[in-house]
Amino acid sequence: MITDTEKFAPYAPSPSVLSVIRRLRERSLPDPLTAQELTRMSISEGLTNRTLRALSFLGLIDEEGHRTPTFERLGKASSNEYPELLGEVIKEAYKEVFTIIDPADATDIEIDNAFRLYEPRAQRGRMITLFRGLCQEAGLMSGEPPQSVKRSRMATPKPTSQSNGARRPKSEPKDAEFESVPDEVSTSQASQPVKAKPITSTEEYVIMQGVLSKLPFAEKAWTQAQRAKWLKAVAANVDMLFELKDPPTEIEMEEDMYRP
Repeated sequence: MITDTEKFAPYAPSPSVLSVIRRLRERSLPDPLTAQELTRMSISEGLTNRTLRALSFLGLIDEEGHRTPTFERLGKASSNEYPELLGEVIKEAYKEVFTIIDPADATDIEIDNAFRLYEPRAQRGRMITLFRGLCQEAGLMSGEPPQSVKRSRMATPKPTSQSNGARRPKSEPKDAEFESVPDEVSTSQASQPVKAKPITSTEEYVIMQGVLSKLPFAEKAWTQAQRAKWLKAVAANVDMLFELKDPPTEIEMEEDMYRP
């Protein structure tokens, strides 16, 4: 049972939450915002509810998913106004944390202690990862903010020459959010093998290579705090890059809240 001194804190991946905020600023968002709409924005089905709860915790959407006036102001803020306004949103949502620490110079242990009053305890590492990502976006902590969730573009067949020698006209470029493979694809085209992209040139490889580069190869030794911080970074990047085939159900997620 959660007592008055134990409060819920969200633990969605920061790229998922930030991609929604940035989407409103760059284009638009459906209203109300639902789990189905989030999946259309390339957020995996297993993370949609966590993302919605995080946006609600920040006071950006109400219980029905409608945007709040705060979210509207955040979407309309200029590039210079945006970090300060987002910082105010974060400070209000995590006001208990900010009464204990200043994230700009807090140690990992101090941040961990500041989150001990939040539930579910089993998700504290993910809570802190989200908090860090939001603070970095607002300039409240050093470090580059996480990249938004990117939708992978599906390959379309290359134009082929027609019998009269003329090339088929190129189709107009489509919005990546709604891009799909054309319905009419010839059998010969469909049977063509797809050349695998070298793993070393993929975005996933570059991201994970950056994490691995933080290992103390030269010293061959590190502190427990450094090791814990590195493991959290690995877990956060893996959660961002790879979708779970068996995401936790709502019941399992609620059970996590009461797990010691």
